[in-house]
Amino acid sequence: MLGDVIHEMTGNKVGWRVLPPDAQGPRMEISYQGTGVMLGVKTVETGTYTAVARPDGTFFADGQGITIANDGGIISWTSQGIGTPDGKGVVSYRGVIFFQSTSPTFSRLGTVTGISEYEVREDGPLFGKVWDWK
Repeated sequence: MLGDVIHEMTGNKVGWRVLPPDAQGPRMEISYQGTGVMLGVKTVETGTYTAVARPDGTFFADGQGITIANDGGIISWTSQGIGTPDGKGVVSYRGVIFFQSTSPTFSRLGTVTGISEYEVREDGPLFGKVWDWK
């Protein structure tokens, strides 16, 4: 069951590059930066994910990043998800995210499995939301 929203963010792609294909298919690396709120604290986030194009037209994404809170707390995270293009320039990713932090404000995130939704627009903007999976 989905619990509370623990993170929301908006951002922009800041870089991307095509990687050599692997056994799964063609790959692209996308980096982004954004701002948001995690557990009620304002944050700045930087992340990178690799998206592998699959034969069915979806993408498998594997990501990692760092979120820095206004109170100085630092959260690292890893994620995986499936992206579905809408044919109009937006890919909707749904997946899981795992956090780690030594900050007292965010240390409880180490016990959380997050369920994520991200919308990534072809022209750059992206939006994300993460819920605590209870």
